[in-house]
Amino acid sequence: MDYVPFKEPTYRNTKQMIDQLIYRSKYQSVAIFPEGTRTLNGKINQFYRGFIYLFRTREIEILPVTLNGFYKLKPKNRFYINFDSKLDVVIHKPIKREELLGKNDYEILETVKTVIESAYH
Repeated sequence: MDYVPFKEPTYRNTKQMIDQLIYRSKYQSVAIFPEGTRTLNGKINQFYRGFIYLFRTREIEILPVTLNGFYKLKPKNRFYINFDSKLDVVIHKPIKREELLGKNDYEILETVKTVIESAYH
């Protein structure tokens, strides 16, 4: 996979990562995991604002996707994979750019998180 790794969260590393994402979003779709990592307890973690910077600098919509069953498949703190897990991916309707433009960062985070949580089990 051609992914952009998130290194230690320093200003320089974060700027490099966002610059790479902005460049790639000119030519292809970009998937961002706003939690930053897998959950330790099966609940959705706090979202980071990196995707909002990308949203504000590009003419893009946001396509929320809910991933179900991945915690049972392989939690972050377990070595083995549970192949009996049932995985489910819910692709939501895109959130139009115009719906988010007048919102502050917190409101955008909550809008996207609410959509993702609506299908999470």
